[in-house]
Amino acid sequence: SFLHIVSNTIENRHVVLAIGDSLTNNKAWEPEVCGLSDGKILFVGTRGTYNGMDSDGIRWSCCHEGRSGASASWYIRDSSYTYENHYVGNPDFDGTKNPFYDPANGKMSLTFYLNNQSEYLEAQPDTIMLYLGTNGVSLDNTQNADAIKTIVDCIRQDAPDIPIYVVNTLYRGNQNGIGVQQSNDGFASQPGKMKYEEDLKIMDLMQRLSLLLKGYSNLYFIPIATTHDSEYNFGNVETPVNPRAVQMEYLPKESVHPQTQGYYQMADCIWSVFVGTMN
Repeated sequence: SFLHIVSNTIENRHVVLAIGDSLTNNKAWEPEVCGLSDGKILFVGTRGTYNGMDSDGIRWSCCHEGRSGASASWYIRDSSYTYENHYVGNPDFDGTKNPFYDPANGKMSLTFYLNNQSEYLEAQPDTIMLYLGTNGVSLDNTQNADAIKTIVDCIRQDAPDIPIYVVNTLYRGNQNGIGVQQSNDGFASQPGKMKYEEDLKIMDLMQRLSLLLKGYSNLYFIPIATTHDSEYNFGNVETPVNPRAVQMEYLPKESVHPQTQGYYQMADCIWSVFVGTMN
C-alpha cells in the first residue's frame, strides 16, 4: 500500500452529485465535508434542501440523491420511493420516481437526469459520488456489485470523463449493536445476525467492486469501510447487564447508521480522498 500525504485544500470549486441510500439521506458528513473544504465542495441533487451544521457550528445548504432503503438496483430500474418526500427537483416530475430512469431507453441515464433536473440544481455537477451497497448486501454480492457497476457504466456512457467516487460502505457495528438493531431509516432489523457473517458480506462487496471496476479511468474508491470506527461510532445507551441487575453497561444504539461522530469520521475519509485526487 502507498500512503500519500497531501495538502488539505483544493484550488477549484467542485459540484458533487451524491447518489446513495440512508447513509446519504440528510446525513452530517455532507455539511462536514463542506466545512472541511471551506466551501469548495457543493453537494447538489433533487432531494433536500437541508441546512446541516458542521463540527464548527457553521451551517451549509446541502442537497443530494440519497434515498433511505434504496439499493443500487433501485437506481437502474423504473423504481418508486415513498419513504419520505424531500423532493426539490423539477415540479413536472413526480418526486417519488427514480429521476435517473429514462423510460424511452429503459435504463439509467445521467443525460436524462440532467436534461430534466439541471435547472433545479444549484449548480451543474462535475463529480459523481456513489455511496451504495448497504441495502442488498449479502454473502454473495454478485447482483449488488453488478448493479453498482451498471450505474458506473451508464454514467460513463453519458459523461466519459466525469470523475466518479465509489464508497466502500461501512462495516456494521459490534454484536451488541446488531442485537439491538431495529428497522430504522429504511433499513430492516438485524437481530439474529452474527457480526462475523456481516463482516464477510462487506468484504465480499469490496472485493467484487475492486475486480469489476479495476482499470476504470478517473474512478476512485473512498475506503469508509476500513476507516470508520465500527466499535464506537454507533453511540451508546446505558443498559442493565440483565433485567434484574443494578449494574449498567453501555450498548450501541444500533449497527447500521452511526451517530454524528461517525458521520464526521466519514467526512474525514471522503475529504481526504477528494483532496488527494481533485484538480
